[in-house]
Amino acid sequence: MSQDVARKPQQRRPEDTRLQVVFFLDNLDIGGTELAALRIARYMDPDRVRIRVVALRSGGPLRDEFQRLGIDVFELPVRGLARLGTVRAAFRLLAHLRKWTVHILHTFDPYTNILGVPVGRVAGVGLVVASHRWWDGVHPRRLEETNRRVVRFAHRLVANSERVGQLAVRKGLPPRRLAIVPNFVEPELQEDPTGEWIAERRAHLGIPREVPVIGVVASLRRLKGHRTVLSACAERSELESAHVLFVGDGPERLNLEQQAKESGLGGRVHFAGRLPNLPNLHHLFDVSVLCSLTEAFPNSLLEAMAAGKPVVASDVGGIPDAIEDGVVGYLVPPGDEQALADRLVTLLADPLLRATMGEAGRRRIRDRFSKESAMRSLLAVYRGDAASGDLLSDTPIERGWRDEADQKEAVKPGEDRPPAGLVTGSADRAGKAHERGAADG
Repeated sequence: MSQDVARKPQQRRPEDTRLQVVFFLDNLDIGGTELAALRIARYMDPDRVRIRVVALRSGGPLRDEFQRLGIDVFELPVRGLARLGTVRAAFRLLAHLRKWTVHILHTFDPYTNILGVPVGRVAGVGLVVASHRWWDGVHPRRLEETNRRVVRFAHRLVANSERVGQLAVRKGLPPRRLAIVPNFVEPELQEDPTGEWIAERRAHLGIPREVPVIGVVASLRRLKGHRTVLSACAERSELESAHVLFVGDGPERLNLEQQAKESGLGGRVHFAGRLPNLPNLHHLFDVSVLCSLTEAFPNSLLEAMAAGKPVVASDVGGIPDAIEDGVVGYLVPPGDEQALADRLVTLLADPLLRATMGEAGRRRIRDRFSKESAMRSLLAVYRGDAASGDLLSDTPIERGWRDEADQKEAVKPGEDRPPAGLVTGSADRAGKAHERGAADG
């Protein structure tokens, strides 16, 4: 987890006219959704947006990470949505939203969508933003159906890839409410470590110096497809010199260790557990792999491309929006160990191909998945779209943004324009009054 925090601590101010945003999360454990929320919080401008975090479960390593950014964290511990405690949690959330005069409630997963969207609407929150990821087959059908029905009452639905957004529309969401805000890679993860660091880290993990390494950065859960990776490596004699490095932890670890042993791969499979993701852990690999059976838009693949590594990934969910097949790596059918083995053999046999695809991946990250682009997209959602009649159109914050636009239109030829940004002029005076893990795909 990066310790180089890009935010200033949030300060209490007598009249806080910043955008007041609540992130509502199921838990604060290390997971793809939770890390995505943390990344947004780290890079959102604290002079324009104040973030608070509310979680449905107590504890978790990311609690300290949010608090290190100066963000207040509140817990509404519940054991399940169909319990009496959920009603109490709903009333507590309602009280918080009203007390804080929240402009935007951003829910991040099915559980917080189901609880947060109706509570946000009752509280009169100006903009309720729900999240949609590729949850098909991950949660019980009843939960998915309830989530589908509830998110229709959100003012906006944010998806992290085009394909994930298309799924939401096919399931009945009005297209005009949909916004696409892709994941992004933190700048420090785009920096190359020294060769000495790579050699030392590999040696620490018990990996011989010159062997090729196939790596996976993902929690050790069945749906992440680690079993397919082990089966593919046992399938082909051309891969017998390769080592496999799994970064992450989870309930599948003992099963995977047993599979590696029974497949004769035991000495060539390394379980690193959770590791700090700085420098970028994908630099330890020659090829990065993610063979999930279902997936939304995993940041692990973006981080692999940022490290200049070719990728082999499942053709599911939003992954094809990130991986251009044959350019930055290869897509394979989920669970197809033969297709995976073929692509791994091709890549490990051709250093020039690996380098070419790796460089193409770096360019793709710079061009399409920068933090600047992601922050602009999300702030546009938060501001509301006047064409759609969203409810922030007459808040002090939005009036300030309109004042800024009017001022820019009034600039005479030859005059200096104010610097580009969300808030300048009268809105800047309002904005000046404002408070602010590794492995999972």
